[in-house]
Amino acid sequence: MGNRMSNFALELKEWDCCNLCNYKGSVILYNIGSFKVLKCQECGFVYLNPRPKNDQKNLSTIYSKEYFIKDEYDVNYGYKDYIGSKKEYQPLFKQRIQYVEKFKPKGKLLDIGCATGFFLESAKTRGWGTYGVELSEFASDYDRTELGLIVHTGTVESAHYPENSFDAITMWDVLEHVSDPVETLKEAHKILKNEGVLIISTLNINSFLSKKYKEHWAELKLPEHLNYFNRKSLNFLMQKVSFYCLKTTTISINTRKHHKVLAPLVWAYRHLKDFLDGYDSLTAIAIKKNPNV
Repeated sequence: MGNRMSNFALELKEWDCCNLCNYKGSVILYNIGSFKVLKCQECGFVYLNPRPKNDQKNLSTIYSKEYFIKDEYDVNYGYKDYIGSKKEYQPLFKQRIQYVEKFKPKGKLLDIGCATGFFLESAKTRGWGTYGVELSEFASDYDRTELGLIVHTGTVESAHYPENSFDAITMWDVLEHVSDPVETLKEAHKILKNEGVLIISTLNINSFLSKKYKEHWAELKLPEHLNYFNRKSLNFLMQKVSFYCLKTTTISINTRKHHKVLAPLVWAYRHLKDFLDGYDSLTAIAIKKNPNV
């Protein structure tokens, strides 16, 4: 099956440097159609070039209703029925908010890239004050009308939240989609309270499957995905925008309990695979340090 996005009339923009460190030297990892996947020779950040322009016309085209619901699944574009799969996702969202609560028990939470709001709904039932930002007009309208959530349509920059507004900010599988990761995280830093927590999950370009399948890696998803991080480049991004990174891990968030005999083996296997950078997902936990402490 072909990629549906190849049929979209997207306006593209060429980047003449790394949009993480602004270095102009890069190497081509993959040539795929009219796109190149480049790796910065300075910071190791991997990015798509050219990429869709960051304007409402392009965003409305990419993140339309068809992104979330379609008659036939396309592995390269969105979901078959994201809303219809809500029950399947609910355990994951419960695990995620429980994970957030390890670092911040309760408060005001902003989910950037909240999609159809299922994570926010789970957080709300646990007593959080919930807010969302979502590029998709379809999904954000669903959040407001069907779930009664407070969600801004657009980017976090266009939401114009006051400084020091939130106790926790989450970005689940979002950073690979944003046009400018530096500006997005600068805004997140500004609107997060001192000692507030930021949790990001994104793709790991150093994973076993990425290295094995190269340009055929399922998570490349051009041109939906724009940015591909490893531990080094994600840590570099955090430091660049003044976050203090507590931890980066490729172990997915999972609070399932295993049989007491198997639990040590599962723990050892997962941490060995994490040490070897094996998983496709990369998670970072960071805090905004109080400058007066």
